Amino acid sequence: MDARDTDFLSALEAQVLVGDGAMGTYLHERSGLPLDRCFPEQNLSHPRLVEEIHAEYFAAGSHVLRTNTYGAHRVGLAQHGLADSVRKINIHGARLARQASEHRAWILGCIGPLGRPLAPIGKVSLDQARAAFEEQAAFLAEGGVDALVIETIADMAEMEAAVAGTRAACDLPLIAQKTFTEDGMTLMGQFPGEVVQALTELGVDVIGANCSLGPHAYTAILERMALVADLPLSVFPTAGVPMRDRNTVRYEASPRYLAQHAVRFAQIGVRLIGGCCGFTPTHIAAVAAALAEQDESDTARGDSIHRVTRIESAREPQELTERSELSRRMGRDLVVTVEMDIPRGHDMSTLVEGSRFLKDHGVDAVNITDGARARLRLHPMVICHQIEQEVGIETIMHYACRDRNVLGMQSEILGAAALGLRNLLIVSGDPTAIGDYPKATSVFEVDSSGLTRIVTGMNAGRDMAGNLIGRPTSFYIAVGANPMAEDMDEEIERLRHKADAGAHCVYTQPIFELSTLERFLERIAHLHLPVALGVLPLRTARHAEFLHNEVPGIDIPDEIRARMIAAADGEHGDEAAVAAAKRAQTETGVAVAVELVQAAKSMVAGIYLMPPFKRYEMVPAIMEGAGIERRKTAAK
Repeated sequence: MDARDTDFLSALEAQVLVGDGAMGTYLHERSGLPLDRCFPEQNLSHPRLVEEIHAEYFAAGSHVLRTNTYGAHRVGLAQHGLADSVRKINIHGARLARQASEHRAWILGCIGPLGRPLAPIGKVSLDQARAAFEEQAAFLAEGGVDALVIETIADMAEMEAAVAGTRAACDLPLIAQKTFTEDGMTLMGQFPGEVVQALTELGVDVIGANCSLGPHAYTAILERMALVADLPLSVFPTAGVPMRDRNTVRYEASPRYLAQHAVRFAQIGVRLIGGCCGFTPTHIAAVAAALAEQDESDTARGDSIHRVTRIESAREPQELTERSELSRRMGRDLVVTVEMDIPRGHDMSTLVEGSRFLKDHGVDAVNITDGARARLRLHPMVICHQIEQEVGIETIMHYACRDRNVLGMQSEILGAAALGLRNLLIVSGDPTAIGDYPKATSVFEVDSSGLTRIVTGMNAGRDMAGNLIGRPTSFYIAVGANPMAEDMDEEIERLRHKADAGAHCVYTQPIFELSTLERFLERIAHLHLPVALGVLPLRTARHAEFLHNEVPGIDIPDEIRARMIAAADGEHGDEAAVAAAKRAQTETGVAVAVELVQAAKSMVAGIYLMPPFKRYEMVPAIMEGAGIERRKTAAK
């Protein structure tokens, strides 16, 4: 059948169409390009190779060719510095596929996922997503494709944005394919029938499944979809489970095996059958030959469909039952937590000793930072676990978004839950450019509000993708805020996003004036979040000048710095005078902190002390001076 003789949807109704196979993994196999390369860019740098691959699939029996434009939207290409090449890459992709088949195949403009989480978890808004999909679809239409296929999108919100964008760009036939997991659901927890209903309501023309799973798993999924679908179905499975062999990836499923399942797909009622990762022209040739042997009547829907009962819905998440002691006290009693000074290397003895000292003096919990100032330090999860086991005081594990993608973050947070940790302080993290490794990559795949939303989901028993995680986590989620931010409107708006994402309390950056705290509390009263006041006791006049002049977000009033300078009088005299000046400066720093805590303790839910240079003896001095009653810390 010639693609020029009839339109795509009419052809799909008339016969089962054979799709093509993988482009990315086959390009990798043919050229040796790394799998993390931007394959759509090959439309420009290696057009002959891309056209040859299309031609091989067409010669193998493909009625339908997908353009080499998976992820070639502005969001995806920007990750490779190619945002300005969207039009050229997509138009060339369409033309290469059409040239390869000499206009005798139907060309599907291929649109893949953004590769970045949508807001509020990620930074890509729905409007930005729709605009990216609309732009790509418009250029594919300009290139002359016969239809569009949206592939491998897991998030239904992203699928809605993709459909809306493509519909705004053109009126070409639209195929929407979701990807599924081995438990028969999408990554967001939707069953096949629910996917069919949702995509039908979006107004697509063909509904399908692709990637992630091989043909065996997709057989059951397509059976369930066929039970409720009124629209044509499509499927592009992988060629089995991938195996890494040195620098390449191999798929073990044989052409004969894949061809047998293609026949089964046709018997179910699937109208477009191709392949995803691992499928080559050899596999497609076997699929085409097997389908050609089937009688047309055997492909119609009817008695051949195995009636399958719907998978039982997943059990509802359990309620949180293992709250931390800190979460019970915050907002009820005045809690005191102390930030530890994390040493270099892996010797934790000073941390254990310091934690034991703080516990003995009535501190409720200790804060363990996560590579603060982008310095190399031991992972806070290790430190927290060790301290809780050896000392019996609760810890607050700081967690920065800088160093890990969402997969690594969720894995480590689950690990923290498995170790019994219950308190998190989520921060975006300082950029690597200011730290020990200025050329290291900063990830920042999500910000602190996005990660807060992820952990809130885990507390409800599901991961970011909506998959059940079994026993829910029980994290008390703290977030940071800077009451001295230059743009307080923006700071309050960010805090509002964190509150909406599920934050339980706020820990402030260190401040030195009561009026700053009062203004901040007034601005955030509508958020109803308990506040732990950040207090950094000053050690010397030089310490005060350094913080004021060199550390972003810290502003120490002139009057306080003058007091520290006055206390330093005599530090250039003899040994006794120097020692006396050091004591006087430390005492003045403690006095300044006591005055602030005394005035603020009735306004806040907690005091967050940050003694410098392991000067933990400052903590009981401040607590006693401010009239904070020592409380026996409950053993964990």
